[in-house]
Amino acid sequence: MRLSLYSISVGLYLFHSVLGGSVKFEPAKGSPGDTVTCTSKEIDDEILAGFLEAETIDDCTRVGNNFVFDDDFIFRCGGDVEIDILNACEEPIGGEATCKSASAGAGVEL
Repeated sequence: MRLSLYSISVGLYLFHSVLGGSVKFEPAKGSPGDTVTCTSKEIDDEILAGFLEAETIDDCTRVGNNFVFDDDFIFRCGGDVEIDILNACEEPIGGEATCKSASAGAGVEL
């Protein structure tokens, strides 16, 4: 059996897409705020990030395959932006979104 570059790239694509991916929406370094993660079992990180970028979610910028909230915006779980992210992640692509409060991450119970 002879392997071609095409068959190798298709195999890698299928392997990677089977693993799925996740994309984070997080505050800029040193900024306060909560974090949202959108996870898909069917779509890899890059395709997932591209889809979410096309949804034009306010107050964030794509950096690689993740998103960073603008410096002047403090994201909190439960607000309108979280609803936008949840709707973009869950409905059309069957993903799952979770929001993690910065205070919960620091060991403070909500």
